[in-house]
Amino acid sequence: MQQVTLSTILVASLMLGGAHSPALAAETPHDPAKDARMEWWRDAKFGLFIHWGLYSVPAGTYKGEKTPKNYAEWIMYHMKIPYEEYSLLAKEFNPTQFDADEWAQLAHDAGMGYFILTTKHHDGFALFDSEVSDYDVMDASPFKRDIFGELAEAFRKKDMHVGAYYSHDIDWSHPQKWGGNTSAKGSMYNDWDFDVPKDDRTLFRKYLDEKSLPQVKELSVNYQPDLYWFDIPTMMKAEESKEFLDLVREYTPNVVINGRLGKNGLYGDYKTPGDNGYFTTPQPGDWEAIVTMTESWGYKENPHEQKSPEELITRFSQVVSAGGNFVVNVGPKADGTLADYDVFILKAFADWMDVNSEAIHGTQHNPFQEFFPWGDCTVKGNALYLHVNEWKPGMRIELPRLMSTVSSVELLGDAERELTWKQADGSFDITLTGDPIHAAVSVVKVTFKESSVEVSPLSMATADGYHLESRYALSRGNKMIAMRHQNHNGSIVIDTRTGHHPGNGHVAWELNIEQPGTYTVIAEFEDSTGQTDVEDRTLTLKVDQNKKPALSSVVKISDIQDGKHPLGELEFKQSGKVEIALNAETKKRGSLYLKGFHLIRK
Repeated sequence: MQQVTLSTILVASLMLGGAHSPALAAETPHDPAKDARMEWWRDAKFGLFIHWGLYSVPAGTYKGEKTPKNYAEWIMYHMKIPYEEYSLLAKEFNPTQFDADEWAQLAHDAGMGYFILTTKHHDGFALFDSEVSDYDVMDASPFKRDIFGELAEAFRKKDMHVGAYYSHDIDWSHPQKWGGNTSAKGSMYNDWDFDVPKDDRTLFRKYLDEKSLPQVKELSVNYQPDLYWFDIPTMMKAEESKEFLDLVREYTPNVVINGRLGKNGLYGDYKTPGDNGYFTTPQPGDWEAIVTMTESWGYKENPHEQKSPEELITRFSQVVSAGGNFVVNVGPKADGTLADYDVFILKAFADWMDVNSEAIHGTQHNPFQEFFPWGDCTVKGNALYLHVNEWKPGMRIELPRLMSTVSSVELLGDAERELTWKQADGSFDITLTGDPIHAAVSVVKVTFKESSVEVSPLSMATADGYHLESRYALSRGNKMIAMRHQNHNGSIVIDTRTGHHPGNGHVAWELNIEQPGTYTVIAEFEDSTGQTDVEDRTLTLKVDQNKKPALSSVVKISDIQDGKHPLGELEFKQSGKVEIALNAETKKRGSLYLKGFHLIRK
C-alpha cells in the first residue's frame, strides 16, 4: 500500500441559511412521492444482507491457497481464476440444507424489516431463475431451486420487505476490461481472461444490453422487489445509470434504490457509505450502514475477525441514533446453512430487540447536536430513548437545552428500577442505579407531558469568539479510518490505523458567524499528546470551496503548552452559516487527541 503522509485538513465552507439542527441545515425539500416509497424503509431501521454465491464453495481457499484479500466473494478476482475454471464451481453448488423460512424467522425474531440478497454478485452467477443467462442456480447447478424466489416468499410471509442486490456494472463472466478506466493497480474487471482494446466500450455496452439490463427487468417483473441495491458504478456513465433507474421505475414504481446507482449516488434514494462505513451524527437525507460480522461478506472458513454481539449492538444503536438504517451481513455456507456464529449474533440481536425495539423502530435521530460520553439517543413522539453504553452505578446523565417537561423515566426491561431524576431551568439529569440491563446498551425511556420533544438551539459563541468542542462535531464522508470521532474521553482521535487506506471520513462544525473579522485560531489537545512517539501534524484551514488554503500551520507536538497550540489567523469577510470541517490522513505513529478549537476575535 502506498505510504501516505498525515495531513489534517480543516475546511470552512459557506452554507445556506436555515434552522440550526443536526445535519438539517443542508436538508433538501421533501418529495412527497419519495417520502411515500421510503416510509417502510425509514420505519424498519434494521435489515439483513445475504452474500451468497459460488464463492461459498471455496470459502476463501482455492487449490490449497488462501485468498490474499479479506473478501471471500472476490476470490475469482484476487486469485485470477479463469472463468472456465471458476464456473465449474456451479456443479458443486448444491445447498440442500437451505431453508428460507428458517432464515426469515431468524431475521424476524431479530426485529429486522427487510433482507437484501446478492441475486448476482461480481462473479456473474445468478441466484434466481433467469431466462437471460444459463449461468444461474436453476440451469448451471444441481440445486435447481429459485433461491431469491423462496426467500422473497418466506420474508413476505413474515411481513418483511424484499431487497435485491445486483452487480449491474461488474461481471467477471463477461469481457468488460476497458483500459481507459483502470487504476495504477489494474482494472476491476476480468483482464486475465479477456483482452479488450483500450478505450473500447463496445463489449461493456453489449453486456449492459444483453445481460445486465434484461436481468434487472426479470427481477422487477417476476419478483417485484421493494428495494434495489446496485453496486459499484465503476465504468457506468450517468446516462447508462439512468437507464437502470428508468427501467426499475417502469416496472416497480415504488421501489427504494440504494446510493450506488450513478456516481456519488446520483440516482439513489439514500446514501450508502463504504463497506463497514457509518456516520456518527445525523446527515442530510436518508442513509444506511452495511456491516459484516467478520472481515468478509461471503462465507469464509476460519475468519481472522469475529465481531462480538456487544460491538455490533453498540454500532447498531449509534447508527440509528444518527438517523441511519443498519444492515448486518451473513455469508451462508455452500450447504445452505448459516455459520454458527451468524446464528449466534442474530439471536443476540433478537434478545436485545425483545426489550428495546421501541427505541429503534419508527424513531428519529438524536435531537441534540452533540456527542454524549454515556451513549446515544433516539426520539419518537413524546418519548426520548437514551441508549446508554457506558453504564456505571451512580453515574449522572445530563441532557442540555431540554425544553419539554418530563413526566416519567423508565429503564426498558426493568420498569421497577428506580432512577433518580430532576429538571430545572432547562437542565435535566438522571442518576443511574444498579447494573446495566445489557452488556452493550441499556435504554432509558424519558416521557414528556408535551406531544413532542423540544430542544433549544445550540450556540458555540463565547464572550470573545467561538469554542468548537469535539462533542459538537458532525461526522461527514464515508469512513473514519485515520481519525476516530469521540473515541477517547470526548476527543477526536487522530491516529494510526496500520493496513487501512486513509478513507474520506471527516468531522465538521456548523457555525453561524455573527461578527465578521479576523480570528486567532488555537487548537486544544489533551495532555496525553506530549508522548514522544507522536509525529508532528499539519493543520490547514480553508474558508471557502477554493483549493488554496487560507491558513496552514505545522503543529509541533513539543510546542504544545497546557494542551494548546496556536495555528494562526483566519478571516471571515461576511456573516452567515459556515461549515468548519476536519479531515485526517495518516500513516505516522502515535495518537493525537483533539478536544476542539478556539476562535478568538481580534
